[in-house]
Amino acid sequence: MSLDRILHCFRLQKYEKDALGRPIVPIRSEAELQDYTSHPQKLPSGDILFRSAIPLSSAHKALFDALAKSKRHLNARIGLTGPPPESVQEQLQKKVIEIVNHELQDAANLSPESLENLRNRASLADVDGFLVFPAFYGDQRIGKALIKAMDIHRFGDCPLKRWLQQEFIALLPIAAGYLQVPADELTKQIVIECQGGIEGLEPSTCKVSEGEFGTPQIYTLTISHGFSLISSLAAKSCAARVRISEDKTHEVTAKEINDSLRAAIAWYLGELAIPQTDTIAQRLLPHQLVVLDHVVGGMRRFTLAHELGHILLWKTEGSFAGFRVPIKELTVAARSLKVPSAYEKNWVDEICCDLLGAKLLQDSVNASALGQNPENLDETSLLRLCWDFTGINLTLVLWGHLISMGTKAKQIDPHTHPPADLRKMFIEKAYAPWLQKFGAVYTGMLMARLNVLFNAFPASAGSRET
Repeated sequence: MSLDRILHCFRLQKYEKDALGRPIVPIRSEAELQDYTSHPQKLPSGDILFRSAIPLSSAHKALFDALAKSKRHLNARIGLTGPPPESVQEQLQKKVIEIVNHELQDAANLSPESLENLRNRASLADVDGFLVFPAFYGDQRIGKALIKAMDIHRFGDCPLKRWLQQEFIALLPIAAGYLQVPADELTKQIVIECQGGIEGLEPSTCKVSEGEFGTPQIYTLTISHGFSLISSLAAKSCAARVRISEDKTHEVTAKEINDSLRAAIAWYLGELAIPQTDTIAQRLLPHQLVVLDHVVGGMRRFTLAHELGHILLWKTEGSFAGFRVPIKELTVAARSLKVPSAYEKNWVDEICCDLLGAKLLQDSVNASALGQNPENLDETSLLRLCWDFTGINLTLVLWGHLISMGTKAKQIDPHTHPPADLRKMFIEKAYAPWLQKFGAVYTGMLMARLNVLFNAFPASAGSRET
């Protein structure tokens, strides 16, 4: 089913309302705009606000003219929000590309200390060499047993947990605002954890435990070291291909990248291969390290924001000031897609949490007015939005491939989550088209590499030991 058909299901529900109490009528396509213009009687009477998904043009003026001629009460308030005209979007896209290029050019002037910090994060390591994922160069069977049995958090301050905590603190004020509770109260209810070794292969999980004697429920967000490792390697496979000159010094070969990815994926799916200490990060050029740091950060932020979305969904049922996740409409869409009834709620919840996570990330860079005044965003905000979109897209593409591999290996039930392509379609609707170009190119590079890599895996890949 196409996205337009799914979005058509949204019309089956009552209109949500804006702060002035006006019904909000979505305009999702040119055909829908023409239909409203030709048949204004289909629209609610009185005050109305249009939320257009297509760029503003003279066609919208024709709609307003048709409404003015229809039998509406005097001085009815009619508003319109939507993407800027295409000419403005083209200018914004050029501006974003210029900002990205400028930042990558400036990477050559980074201090040795800054570059060292970037390389540490690229290796999922701390400045003291503490690795998120320990390497083992001896016997693979012994190494795998050690990794599975060892909780590395007992041996030092895990950098991944610290990075997650920093991201959580940055998103906390936004989430607290949605829930209308003090931020310090929310910190008492949400615990950030991360899981090392072979355990916790899911990207992340969100669990809730009942509070005792009337105390609030405790939500635990657990992020997997394994998924963080493979996300980092996937991002490196693209970062190594980003060039700003013809200089091929320290270029990482496709074979090195494929070998590293192959080892990580085999470990992820339960094979004997143990990922070795990552050397790719030590070979990346400064601009490639900057790309990598942004994208991996975007992947980590989205993973966390998506899980926070589950909490928002449970606490608010997806509806709060200025935002409403279309849960009922998505349920109708899931049924029309013939999703197995046992998984229908899972699909709806996951897409809702994708949308809530995207909103969290956008509002965290003061981008709530993105649709109305995008040209007013500063360069830092534009960069964050661009890289976050890239990180989200990359996360969904990678997860889709892992689900596919796990399904072939008869390890994973593919129906527990919506297809990655479907999730990507909704995410793309949540981000302005002029922010998507670099993210789409970057994701395309990864898709091409993963398609080759996964197709080369033996049919037995993923069989678990007993």
